[in-house]
Amino acid sequence: MAIIKAFAGALGGTFADLWKDIITAGRFDEYVVVAPGVPRGANNGRGSNEYGSEGVISNGSHIYVPENTAAFIFSESGIENVITEPGGYEYRDGEKSVLAGDGIGSLFSSVASRFTFGGQPVETKYVAFVNLREIRGIKFGTPAPLVYNDKFYGVDLEIRARGTMSLKVTDPVRFVRNYVPANVTSYA
Repeated sequence: MAIIKAFAGALGGTFADLWKDIITAGRFDEYVVVAPGVPRGANNGRGSNEYGSEGVISNGSHIYVPENTAAFIFSESGIENVITEPGGYEYRDGEKSVLAGDGIGSLFSSVASRFTFGGQPVETKYVAFVNLREIRGIKFGTPAPLVYNDKFYGVDLEIRARGTMSLKVTDPVRFVRNYVPANVTSYA
């Protein structure tokens, strides 16, 4: 029974992932630095690409990068590609698809590959967008006075600090590698 279920899952998943996707940035709130790539589903009742596998980008899919953002394409091994210029880009290194002109053989090889993994896609790829605009109004402060010993005057001082600051990501690759936790697509 498990073999039949795996074959059905492999076949169904392959057919669901044949469609090309249109991926754009998720919603950026005021303090969001990293937002997930969101595939567009239906558009006014048109379009049927709502049931594809999580973490699969088909060949021929389009990635739209808005102004003041950088798009990161991640695979299981980490950063695969970085797009820092705004515009629309066609992705050609994803799941092979008959609809992208990869041939009918790609359908059978994809079904066979998924069948050996119980119907699951072998590769995982996803898109995340990094906010490159200045993030303003971040509040900071000390919850209580901090004691500071001034050696010149020989006295203890109590210091309080509070205010607002702004941050801006200037090197998105370094930011993602050094500050964003692994497998995170949203970070504020």
